Amino acid sequence: MIKLVALDLDGTLLDAEKRIPVAIKSRLLALKEKGVKIVLATGRTFESAKRYYYELELDTPFIGCNGGLVYLPARKQVVFGKVFDQDDFFYVASLLTELQVYYQFYGLDCIYARELAYGVKRWKCENADLPERWRMKIELVDDPLIWARDSYRPVYKILARFESEAQMASVREAVERMRGLDSVSSFANALDIGPDQCNKGDALERVGEMMQISLDEMLAVGDNDNDREMIEKAGIGIAMGHASDAAKAVANQCMDREDCHGVLQALNLNFDVSNE
Repeated sequence: MIKLVALDLDGTLLDAEKRIPVAIKSRLLALKEKGVKIVLATGRTFESAKRYYYELELDTPFIGCNGGLVYLPARKQVVFGKVFDQDDFFYVASLLTELQVYYQFYGLDCIYARELAYGVKRWKCENADLPERWRMKIELVDDPLIWARDSYRPVYKILARFESEAQMASVREAVERMRGLDSVSSFANALDIGPDQCNKGDALERVGEMMQISLDEMLAVGDNDNDREMIEKAGIGIAMGHASDAAKAVANQCMDREDCHGVLQALNLNFDVSNE
């Protein structure tokens, strides 16, 4: 019996407009009413995911930063968290700055970037239309290297965006030569860089221990390399139709839908819908 559903956000639960479709939201709320626990497990920090957490009226632990953060929003309590050593952050920021690679970085309650671009630009625009509780705190940092030296605050993850796969591979190789750091791809031409020994699978196991739910009683849905461990560890691991080879390789089920409605397909396959 499935007692917990763990869902990745981008490329899984969210549509192209970064919204939860009405049909999927209704399905999740119905499962919630039946006592099934819904857990968000994402590469985002809570600050950039909280709007979806509150929209689904969740009270479960939040898994962020690819497992580097397990957070209880109601208590504002970090149950598990791994952050960059200040020197390590400076090294990675220096490398990306030298290569003129765009990057943004994540604290627990703030998103940092040198300029409004990519997701940060979209989030800034979205804030105007969101309830105050859902709004994301965004801070522009003129020089992250000076910030790292003089004003450093804990950073859970750096997200770097690349113009080519070759450039991304080069940075990945440099990062992974460093002790204590790791990287994983969460979508095309993007690299999540953070402390090592963090993944969504281990975080899901921690959440299960907190909630007294075994991995065998969990269903996990994801679409990319950073979802591989949780798909593999969950009793039922599901890869979206467009999922990466790494995610599909460990999945019990692969959906044929190549959009967020693969989530609905997964829920319908694994839960009785006859009386809902």
